[in-house]
Amino acid sequence: MNAVYAELQWLPRAPEDFSARLKALGNSAGPLGRELQSLALHSLDLNQLTRVAKCIARARAEGKSLDPLVPFRLAVLSNSTIDLIVPALVASAVRHGIALEVIQPSYDQVAQEALTPDSTVNRSKPDAVLFALDYRALPLKLVPGDAEVSAAMVEGSIGYLHSLHDGIRANTSAVCIFQSFAPPAEALFGSLDRALPGTLRHVLDSINRELAASITGTGDVLLDVAALAETVGLADWHNPQLWNLGKFAFSDELIRSMPIMSRAPWPRCAARAARH
Repeated sequence: MNAVYAELQWLPRAPEDFSARLKALGNSAGPLGRELQSLALHSLDLNQLTRVAKCIARARAEGKSLDPLVPFRLAVLSNSTIDLIVPALVASAVRHGIALEVIQPSYDQVAQEALTPDSTVNRSKPDAVLFALDYRALPLKLVPGDAEVSAAMVEGSIGYLHSLHDGIRANTSAVCIFQSFAPPAEALFGSLDRALPGTLRHVLDSINRELAASITGTGDVLLDVAALAETVGLADWHNPQLWNLGKFAFSDELIRSMPIMSRAPWPRCAARAARH
């Protein structure tokens, strides 16, 4: 795996006194935001990111100020396990000046949470909802070589995503963040997969194009996960063993890098949410 991405090599190393500085925040009576952001601007490993997120959680529980960080509530709906990702999101958002609060409903309750008016997500009135879905969440039944069935799958998948969007927007003013879909590394027909209707790669390419087109010009946001996966390499992005063991949608080695690699759209989302 390319160490540039796995280790965030474009960021400075964490300071030697990282632990002492973070611990000192527990005794601080003033606003914590500037010191937290100063620490978060380094290349932190997953353990350090988790410690920053826990520090923020403690500060909130104790009623301490996180100024000048901007509060932002993000609900995450996913068909995969995101427990390890949430601390990385919270700590990485601090790099962008955001005090992120993540609303995490029960596992794999995407449609129920989006479409039910009194669901956990809709009742929480988030600023944004991230649909952290991978291709296994889509209603796909692959028939290689059948262009008609392929087109119907694309239409059905886009319709499903639009229904999730409509459910959220009917009950909240949240910005919707949709991920594009990274294909698996394996191909049935090699280079022909991209050209042959009905293959997974061909269908996902079409869905990603339609999804991007449907979001353009709206108040919603596209998080191009497909491009991220291609940047690090699909074989490194996917980890079939982790999916089978715990439904992790991408390699655990990339958890800490995904929020910053994606240039997570917190500033844009915060600005758009403020206008609603």
